[in-house]
Amino acid sequence: MTEEEEPKSTIAYQPNPQWICSEYVQKVLRKFFNDNDLQIIEISIMPATAKGENYASTMTRVRAKYASPDQRNLQVGSYLIKSMVDNDEFVCEKLSVTAVFPREMEIYSIVIPKLHKILQSKSLDEELAPAIMDVDYERDSIMFEDLKVRSFVSADRVKGLDMVHAKMVLRKLAKWHAASAVLGNVEPEIFLSYDRGMMTRRTDVHVPFYLNSLRFCASALSRIPGYEKYASKMFDLQTELIELGSRAFDSKDNYLNVCAHGDLWTSNVLFKYNENNEPVDAILIDFQNTFWGSATIDLHYFFNTSLSDELVLDGQEELVQYYYEKLAENLRSLEYKGKIPTLKGFWIEFMDTSFYGFVSACLVKPYLINEDAAADADMAALLLENERADNFKKAVYSNERVHRYLKKLLPIFDRKGLLDPHQ
Repeated sequence: MTEEEEPKSTIAYQPNPQWICSEYVQKVLRKFFNDNDLQIIEISIMPATAKGENYASTMTRVRAKYASPDQRNLQVGSYLIKSMVDNDEFVCEKLSVTAVFPREMEIYSIVIPKLHKILQSKSLDEELAPAIMDVDYERDSIMFEDLKVRSFVSADRVKGLDMVHAKMVLRKLAKWHAASAVLGNVEPEIFLSYDRGMMTRRTDVHVPFYLNSLRFCASALSRIPGYEKYASKMFDLQTELIELGSRAFDSKDNYLNVCAHGDLWTSNVLFKYNENNEPVDAILIDFQNTFWGSATIDLHYFFNTSLSDELVLDGQEELVQYYYEKLAENLRSLEYKGKIPTLKGFWIEFMDTSFYGFVSACLVKPYLINEDAAADADMAALLLENERADNFKKAVYSNERVHRYLKKLLPIFDRKGLLDPHQ
Protein backbone atom coordinates (compact mmCIF):
# COMPACT_ATOMS: atom_id res chain seq x y z
CA MET A 1 0.00 0.00 0.00
CA THR A 2 1.33 3.42 -0.92
CA GLU A 3 -0.11 6.24 1.19
CA GLU A 4 2.22 8.92 -0.12
CA GLU A 5 3.46 9.00 -3.67
CA GLU A 6 5.12 12.20 -4.91
CA PRO A 7 5.44 12.83 -8.64
CA LYS A 8 9.03 12.47 -9.80
CA SER A 9 9.51 15.86 -11.37
CA THR A 10 11.23 19.18 -10.88
CA ILE A 11 7.78 20.84 -10.83
CA ALA A 12 6.78 22.28 -7.43
CA TYR A 13 3.63 20.46 -6.32
CA GLN A 14 1.18 21.25 -3.56
CA PRO A 15 1.58 18.92 -0.55
CA ASN A 16 -1.04 16.27 0.20
CA PRO A 17 -3.30 17.01 3.19
CA GLN A 18 -2.38 14.58 5.96
CA TRP A 19 -5.98 13.57 6.63
CA ILE A 20 -6.40 12.07 3.17
CA CYS A 21 -5.61 8.43 3.85
CA SER A 22 -6.90 4.94 3.17
CA GLU A 23 -9.40 5.05 6.03
CA TYR A 24 -10.88 8.35 4.88
CA VAL A 25 -11.28 7.24 1.26
CA GLN A 26 -12.74 3.91 2.33
CA LYS A 27 -15.35 5.71 4.43
CA VAL A 28 -16.37 7.87 1.46
CA LEU A 29 -16.57 4.90 -0.91
CA ARG A 30 -18.65 2.89 1.56
CA LYS A 31 -21.13 5.76 1.81
CA PHE A 32 -21.22 6.41 -1.95
CA PHE A 33 -21.71 2.75 -2.89
CA ASN A 34 -23.91 2.05 0.16
CA ASP A 35 -21.67 -0.87 1.06
CA ASN A 36 -20.33 -1.03 4.61
CA ASP A 37 -18.29 -4.13 3.80
CA LEU A 38 -16.23 -2.47 1.09
CA GLN A 39 -12.49 -2.76 1.74
CA ILE A 40 -9.65 -0.83 0.13
CA ILE A 41 -6.93 -3.26 -0.89
CA GLU A 42 -4.45 -0.83 -2.38
CA ILE A 43 -4.29 2.95 -2.61
CA SER A 44 -2.12 5.63 -4.17
CA ILE A 45 -2.33 9.26 -3.01
CA MET A 46 -0.51 12.05 -4.83
CA PRO A 47 -0.73 15.80 -5.56
CA ALA A 48 -2.85 16.55 -8.62
CA THR A 49 -1.81 20.13 -9.36
CA ALA A 50 1.41 22.08 -9.40
CA LYS A 51 1.89 25.45 -7.75
CA GLY A 52 0.55 28.23 -9.93
CA GLU A 53 -2.27 26.09 -11.34
CA ASN A 54 -4.63 26.44 -8.39
CA TYR A 55 -4.04 29.16 -5.83
CA ALA A 56 -7.02 28.78 -3.50
CA SER A 57 -7.18 25.04 -2.93
CA THR A 58 -5.33 21.75 -2.84
CA MET A 59 -6.08 19.03 -5.38
CA THR A 60 -5.20 15.44 -4.52
CA ARG A 61 -5.51 12.46 -6.86
CA VAL A 62 -6.45 9.12 -5.29
CA ARG A 63 -6.33 5.78 -7.08
CA ALA A 64 -7.83 2.90 -5.16
CA LYS A 65 -8.37 -0.82 -5.60
CA TYR A 66 -11.25 -2.09 -3.52
CA ALA A 67 -13.55 -5.08 -3.13
CA SER A 68 -16.56 -6.40 -1.25
CA PRO A 69 -17.12 -9.95 0.00
CA ASP A 70 -19.73 -10.57 -2.69
CA GLN A 71 -17.42 -9.44 -5.52
CA ARG A 72 -15.01 -11.81 -7.21
CA ASN A 73 -12.81 -9.17 -8.83
CA LEU A 74 -11.11 -6.06 -7.55
CA GLN A 75 -12.68 -2.76 -8.54
CA VAL A 76 -10.46 0.16 -9.51
CA GLY A 77 -11.35 3.82 -9.09
CA SER A 78 -9.61 7.14 -9.60
CA TYR A 79 -10.81 10.24 -7.77
CA LEU A 80 -9.91 13.83 -7.05
CA ILE A 81 -10.26 15.41 -3.63
CA LYS A 82 -10.42 19.20 -3.57
CA SER A 83 -9.76 20.76 -0.19
CA MET A 84 -8.95 24.07 1.39
CA VAL A 85 -5.29 24.92 1.90
CA ASP A 86 -4.70 23.82 5.50
CA ASN A 87 -1.00 24.46 6.07
CA ASP A 88 -1.10 28.26 6.11
CA GLU A 89 -2.99 30.07 8.89
CA PHE A 90 -3.10 33.36 6.97
CA VAL A 91 -4.54 31.77 3.83
CA CYS A 92 -7.09 29.76 5.82
CA GLU A 93 -8.29 32.94 7.52
CA LYS A 94 -8.68 34.80 4.23
CA LEU A 95 -10.46 31.92 2.51
CA SER A 96 -12.89 31.60 5.41
CA VAL A 97 -13.85 35.25 4.94
CA THR A 98 -14.56 34.76 1.25
CA ALA A 99 -16.55 31.57 1.98
CA VAL A 100 -15.26 29.99 -1.23
CA PHE A 101 -15.49 26.42 0.02
CA PRO A 102 -18.99 26.56 1.52
CA ARG A 103 -20.07 28.23 -1.73
CA GLU A 104 -18.61 25.53 -3.96
CA MET A 105 -19.99 22.74 -1.78
CA GLU A 106 -23.43 24.33 -2.04
CA ILE A 107 -23.05 24.66 -5.81
CA TYR A 108 -22.37 20.94 -6.18
CA SER A 109 -24.82 19.62 -3.61
CA ILE A 110 -27.77 21.99 -4.19
CA VAL A 111 -27.48 24.29 -7.21
CA ILE A 112 -26.19 21.88 -9.87
CA PRO A 113 -28.91 19.26 -9.20
CA LYS A 114 -31.52 22.02 -9.56
CA LEU A 115 -29.94 23.24 -12.80
CA HIS A 116 -29.96 19.71 -14.19
CA LYS A 117 -33.64 19.37 -13.28
CA ILE A 118 -34.47 22.61 -15.10
CA LEU A 119 -32.57 21.51 -18.19
CA GLN A 120 -34.04 18.00 -18.10
CA SER A 121 -37.55 19.44 -18.07
CA LYS A 122 -36.92 20.75 -21.61
CA SER A 123 -34.68 17.88 -22.77
CA LEU A 124 -31.63 20.19 -22.73
CA ASP A 125 -29.61 18.44 -20.04
CA GLU A 126 -25.98 17.59 -20.68
CA GLU A 127 -22.83 17.26 -18.61
CA LEU A 128 -21.78 20.73 -17.49
CA ALA A 129 -19.74 19.88 -14.37
CA PRO A 130 -18.07 16.81 -12.84
CA ALA A 131 -20.05 14.26 -10.85
CA ILE A 132 -19.35 14.32 -7.12
CA MET A 133 -18.99 11.42 -4.74
CA ASP A 134 -18.94 13.29 -1.44
CA VAL A 135 -19.23 16.77 0.04
CA ASP A 136 -17.44 16.95 3.39
CA TYR A 137 -18.41 20.08 5.34
CA GLU A 138 -16.17 19.14 8.26
CA ARG A 139 -13.04 19.00 6.09
CA ASP A 140 -14.16 21.66 3.60
CA SER A 141 -13.57 19.22 0.78
CA ILE A 142 -15.26 17.64 -2.21
CA MET A 143 -14.48 14.26 -3.76
CA PHE A 144 -15.05 13.99 -7.52
CA GLU A 145 -14.76 11.41 -10.19
CA ASP A 146 -11.38 11.76 -11.90
CA LEU A 147 -12.24 13.03 -15.36
CA LYS A 148 -8.73 12.18 -16.53
CA VAL A 149 -9.88 8.55 -16.63
CA ARG A 150 -12.45 9.57 -19.23
CA SER A 151 -9.73 11.35 -21.23
CA PHE A 152 -10.64 14.89 -20.18
CA VAL A 153 -7.54 17.07 -19.95
CA SER A 154 -6.56 20.72 -19.56
CA ALA A 155 -5.59 22.84 -22.53
CA ASP A 156 -2.33 24.79 -22.64
CA ARG A 157 -2.83 27.74 -20.28
CA VAL A 158 0.15 29.65 -21.71
CA LYS A 159 -0.67 29.16 -25.38
CA GLY A 160 -4.35 30.03 -25.00
CA LEU A 161 -7.48 28.72 -26.70
CA ASP A 162 -8.40 28.90 -30.37
CA MET A 163 -11.86 29.66 -31.77
CA VAL A 164 -13.09 26.04 -31.69
CA HIS A 165 -12.15 25.59 -28.02
CA ALA A 166 -13.54 28.99 -27.08
CA LYS A 167 -16.93 28.39 -28.70
CA MET A 168 -17.19 25.00 -27.03
CA VAL A 169 -16.68 26.64 -23.63
CA LEU A 170 -19.14 29.44 -24.40
CA ARG A 171 -21.83 26.98 -25.49
CA LYS A 172 -21.62 25.21 -22.12
CA LEU A 173 -21.41 28.52 -20.26
CA ALA A 174 -24.49 29.89 -22.01
CA LYS A 175 -26.48 26.84 -20.95
CA TRP A 176 -25.25 27.19 -17.34
CA HIS A 177 -26.10 30.91 -17.29
CA ALA A 178 -29.52 30.42 -18.82
CA ALA A 179 -30.51 27.64 -16.42
CA SER A 180 -29.28 29.68 -13.45
CA ALA A 181 -31.28 32.72 -14.61
CA VAL A 182 -34.38 30.54 -14.68
CA LEU A 183 -33.57 29.13 -11.24
CA GLY A 184 -33.04 32.63 -9.84
CA ASN A 185 -36.38 33.68 -11.29
CA VAL A 186 -38.23 30.69 -9.81
CA GLU A 187 -36.37 30.69 -6.46
CA PRO A 188 -35.19 34.29 -5.88
CA GLU A 189 -33.84 33.45 -2.44
CA ILE A 190 -31.38 30.80 -3.62
CA PHE A 191 -28.74 33.27 -4.84
CA LEU A 192 -29.25 36.03 -2.25
CA SER A 193 -25.96 35.20 -0.53
CA TYR A 194 -23.98 34.98 -3.77
CA ASP A 195 -22.35 38.37 -3.30
CA ARG A 196 -18.69 37.44 -2.78
CA GLY A 197 -17.03 37.33 -6.18
CA MET A 198 -13.51 38.46 -7.00
CA MET A 199 -14.27 42.19 -6.80
CA THR A 200 -17.67 42.35 -5.13
CA ARG A 201 -18.32 44.82 -2.33
CA ARG A 202 -19.04 42.07 0.21
CA THR A 203 -15.37 41.35 0.93
CA ASP A 204 -12.07 43.20 0.62
CA VAL A 205 -9.82 40.13 0.84
CA HIS A 206 -8.53 40.54 -2.70
CA VAL A 207 -7.92 44.30 -2.47
CA PRO A 208 -4.17 44.04 -1.63
CA PHE A 209 -3.67 41.69 -4.57
CA TYR A 210 -5.29 44.01 -7.10
CA LEU A 211 -3.67 47.19 -5.81
CA ASN A 212 -0.19 45.72 -5.56
CA SER A 213 -0.51 44.03 -8.95
CA LEU A 214 -1.48 47.36 -10.48
CA ARG A 215 1.54 48.98 -8.83
CA PHE A 216 3.98 46.34 -10.07
CA CYS A 217 2.42 46.35 -13.52
CA ALA A 218 2.76 50.12 -13.76
CA SER A 219 6.30 49.97 -12.44
CA ALA A 220 7.29 47.41 -15.08
CA LEU A 221 5.71 49.50 -17.85
CA SER A 222 7.52 52.63 -16.68
CA ARG A 223 10.80 50.96 -17.66
CA ILE A 224 9.65 50.06 -21.18
CA PRO A 225 10.44 52.85 -23.67
CA GLY A 226 7.27 54.23 -25.23
CA TYR A 227 4.94 52.86 -22.54
CA GLU A 228 5.64 55.40 -19.80
CA LYS A 229 2.32 57.17 -20.46
CA TYR A 230 0.38 53.98 -19.75
CA ALA A 231 2.36 53.49 -16.57
CA SER A 232 1.51 57.02 -15.45
CA LYS A 233 -2.21 56.44 -16.07
CA MET A 234 -2.11 53.16 -14.17
CA PHE A 235 -0.43 54.80 -11.17
CA ASP A 236 -3.22 57.40 -11.18
CA LEU A 237 -5.80 54.62 -11.43
CA GLN A 238 -4.87 53.19 -8.03
CA THR A 239 -7.33 55.35 -6.07
CA GLU A 240 -10.32 54.27 -8.18
CA LEU A 241 -9.38 50.69 -9.08
CA ILE A 242 -11.47 48.86 -6.48
CA GLU A 243 -14.54 51.04 -6.93
CA LEU A 244 -14.50 50.64 -10.70
CA GLY A 245 -14.06 46.88 -10.40
CA SER A 246 -16.83 46.59 -7.80
CA ARG A 247 -19.13 48.63 -9.99
CA ALA A 248 -18.70 46.09 -12.79
CA PHE A 249 -19.69 43.30 -10.39
CA ASP A 250 -22.80 45.03 -9.04
CA SER A 251 -25.96 43.23 -10.08
CA LYS A 252 -28.35 45.56 -11.88
CA ASP A 253 -32.10 45.13 -12.27
CA ASN A 254 -32.06 46.34 -15.89
CA TYR A 255 -29.57 43.63 -16.91
CA LEU A 256 -29.91 39.86 -17.07
CA ASN A 257 -28.44 38.45 -13.86
CA VAL A 258 -27.09 34.90 -13.68
CA CYS A 259 -25.04 32.68 -11.43
CA ALA A 260 -21.70 33.59 -12.95
CA HIS A 261 -18.81 31.13 -12.73
CA GLY A 262 -16.49 33.88 -11.52
CA ASP A 263 -13.18 32.20 -12.37
CA LEU A 264 -13.62 30.91 -15.90
CA TRP A 265 -10.18 30.45 -17.41
CA THR A 266 -8.25 27.74 -19.24
CA SER A 267 -7.38 25.58 -16.23
CA ASN A 268 -10.99 25.58 -15.02
CA VAL A 269 -12.24 23.84 -18.16
CA LEU A 270 -11.41 20.26 -19.15
CA PHE A 271 -11.58 19.13 -22.76
CA LYS A 272 -12.04 15.76 -24.41
CA TYR A 273 -10.47 15.11 -27.82
CA ASN A 274 -11.09 12.67 -30.66
CA GLU A 275 -8.50 10.64 -32.54
CA ASN A 276 -7.70 13.68 -34.71
CA ASN A 277 -6.95 15.76 -31.61
CA GLU A 278 -10.08 17.84 -32.14
CA PRO A 279 -12.07 18.91 -29.05
CA VAL A 280 -15.42 17.13 -28.83
CA ASP A 281 -16.58 18.07 -25.33
CA ALA A 282 -15.82 20.41 -22.43
CA ILE A 283 -16.67 20.37 -18.74
CA LEU A 284 -16.58 23.37 -16.39
CA ILE A 285 -14.85 22.94 -13.03
CA ASP A 286 -14.01 25.03 -9.94
CA PHE A 287 -17.05 26.98 -8.76
CA GLN A 288 -15.49 28.65 -5.72
CA ASN A 289 -16.01 32.20 -6.94
CA THR A 290 -19.56 32.00 -8.24
CA PHE A 291 -21.67 35.12 -7.73
CA TRP A 292 -24.99 36.60 -8.80
CA GLY A 293 -24.45 39.28 -11.42
CA SER A 294 -23.80 39.99 -15.07
CA ALA A 295 -22.89 37.14 -17.41
CA THR A 296 -20.51 39.55 -19.12
CA ILE A 297 -18.10 39.31 -16.18
CA ASP A 298 -17.43 35.69 -17.13
CA LEU A 299 -16.88 36.75 -20.73
CA HIS A 300 -14.38 39.50 -19.90
CA TYR A 301 -12.44 37.19 -17.62
CA PHE A 302 -12.48 34.26 -20.03
CA PHE A 303 -11.51 36.34 -23.06
CA ASN A 304 -8.67 38.17 -21.35
CA THR A 305 -7.15 35.23 -19.47
CA SER A 306 -7.71 32.25 -21.74
CA LEU A 307 -7.83 33.08 -25.44
CA SER A 308 -4.83 33.02 -27.74
CA ASP A 309 -3.30 36.44 -28.28
CA GLU A 310 -4.75 36.54 -31.80
CA LEU A 311 -8.30 35.90 -30.59
CA VAL A 312 -8.05 38.46 -27.79
CA LEU A 313 -7.24 41.08 -30.40
CA ASP A 314 -9.49 40.01 -33.26
CA GLY A 315 -12.02 37.40 -32.10
CA GLN A 316 -14.04 38.94 -29.28
CA GLU A 317 -16.85 40.40 -31.39
CA GLU A 318 -17.57 37.04 -33.03
CA LEU A 319 -17.44 35.27 -29.66
CA VAL A 320 -19.77 37.73 -27.94
CA GLN A 321 -22.35 37.27 -30.69
CA TYR A 322 -21.95 33.48 -30.59
CA TYR A 323 -22.39 33.41 -26.80
CA TYR A 324 -25.39 35.74 -26.93
CA GLU A 325 -27.16 33.61 -29.55
CA LYS A 326 -26.68 30.46 -27.45
CA LEU A 327 -27.80 32.26 -24.29
CA ALA A 328 -30.96 33.68 -25.88
CA GLU A 329 -31.76 30.33 -27.50
CA ASN A 330 -31.50 28.52 -24.14
CA LEU A 331 -33.53 31.16 -22.31
CA ARG A 332 -36.34 30.85 -24.85
CA SER A 333 -36.24 27.04 -24.77
CA LEU A 334 -36.37 27.09 -20.95
CA GLU A 335 -39.32 29.53 -21.09
CA TYR A 336 -37.52 32.16 -19.02
CA LYS A 337 -40.10 34.57 -17.57
CA GLY A 338 -37.81 37.58 -17.37
CA LYS A 339 -36.69 39.96 -20.09
CA ILE A 340 -34.25 38.54 -22.63
CA PRO A 341 -31.88 41.30 -23.77
CA THR A 342 -31.42 42.15 -27.42
CA LEU A 343 -27.97 41.67 -28.94
CA LYS A 344 -27.48 45.45 -28.90
CA GLY A 345 -28.58 45.59 -25.26
CA PHE A 346 -26.17 42.81 -24.40
CA TRP A 347 -23.33 44.70 -26.12
CA ILE A 348 -24.18 47.78 -24.02
CA GLU A 349 -23.96 45.61 -20.90
CA PHE A 350 -20.67 44.14 -22.12
CA MET A 351 -19.22 47.62 -22.55
CA ASP A 352 -20.60 48.73 -19.19
CA THR A 353 -18.59 46.02 -17.42
CA SER A 354 -15.52 46.23 -19.66
CA PHE A 355 -13.28 47.63 -16.93
CA TYR A 356 -13.08 44.07 -15.66
CA GLY A 357 -11.57 43.10 -19.00
CA PHE A 358 -8.68 45.45 -18.22
CA VAL A 359 -8.37 43.97 -14.71
CA SER A 360 -8.39 40.42 -16.07
CA ALA A 361 -5.80 41.11 -18.75
CA CYS A 362 -3.35 43.26 -16.79
CA LEU A 363 -3.77 42.19 -13.16
CA VAL A 364 -4.76 38.52 -13.41
CA LYS A 365 -3.46 36.93 -16.61
CA PRO A 366 0.23 37.64 -15.84
CA TYR A 367 -0.04 35.21 -12.90
CA LEU A 368 -1.91 32.58 -14.90
CA ILE A 369 0.78 32.39 -17.58
CA ASN A 370 3.59 32.67 -15.04
CA GLU A 371 6.18 29.90 -15.29
CA ASP A 372 9.37 31.47 -13.98
CA ALA A 373 8.42 31.81 -10.30
CA ALA A 374 6.25 28.72 -9.77
CA ALA A 375 7.89 27.79 -6.47
CA ASP A 376 6.47 30.96 -4.91
CA ALA A 377 3.09 30.69 -6.62
CA ASP A 378 0.65 30.39 -3.74
CA MET A 379 -2.21 32.34 -2.20
CA ALA A 380 -0.02 33.96 0.44
CA ALA A 381 2.26 35.39 -2.26
CA LEU A 382 -0.80 36.93 -3.90
CA LEU A 383 -2.43 38.45 -0.83
CA LEU A 384 0.39 39.26 1.58
CA GLU A 385 2.40 42.46 1.55
CA ASN A 386 5.92 41.39 2.42
CA GLU A 387 9.26 40.85 0.73
CA ARG A 388 8.47 37.38 -0.63
CA ALA A 389 5.12 38.52 -2.02
CA ASP A 390 6.71 41.59 -3.59
CA ASN A 391 9.50 39.53 -5.14
CA PHE A 392 6.94 37.13 -6.58
CA LYS A 393 4.90 39.91 -8.20
CA LYS A 394 8.04 41.60 -9.47
CA ALA A 395 9.14 38.33 -11.09
CA VAL A 396 5.74 37.86 -12.71
CA TYR A 397 5.81 41.34 -14.23
CA SER A 398 9.38 40.85 -15.43
CA ASN A 399 8.22 38.10 -17.78
CA GLU A 400 8.87 39.04 -21.41
CA ARG A 401 5.74 37.24 -22.56
CA VAL A 402 3.71 39.36 -20.15
CA HIS A 403 5.36 42.47 -21.58
CA ARG A 404 4.46 41.45 -25.14
CA TYR A 405 0.86 40.84 -24.10
CA LEU A 406 0.53 44.16 -22.28
CA LYS A 407 2.06 46.07 -25.19
CA LYS A 408 -0.65 44.73 -27.50
CA LEU A 409 -3.61 45.40 -25.21
CA LEU A 410 -2.82 48.62 -23.34
CA PRO A 411 -3.30 50.89 -26.37
CA ILE A 412 -6.74 49.29 -26.89
CA PHE A 413 -7.74 49.73 -23.24
CA ASP A 414 -6.48 53.31 -23.35
CA ARG A 415 -8.52 54.15 -26.47
CA LYS A 416 -11.62 52.80 -24.71
CA GLY A 417 -11.00 55.07 -21.71
CA LEU A 418 -10.43 52.16 -19.35
CA LEU A 419 -7.19 53.61 -17.97
CA ASP A 420 -8.87 56.83 -16.85
CA PRO A 421 -9.53 57.10 -13.08
CA HIS A 422 -12.92 58.76 -13.70
CA GLN A 423 -14.96 56.83 -16.24
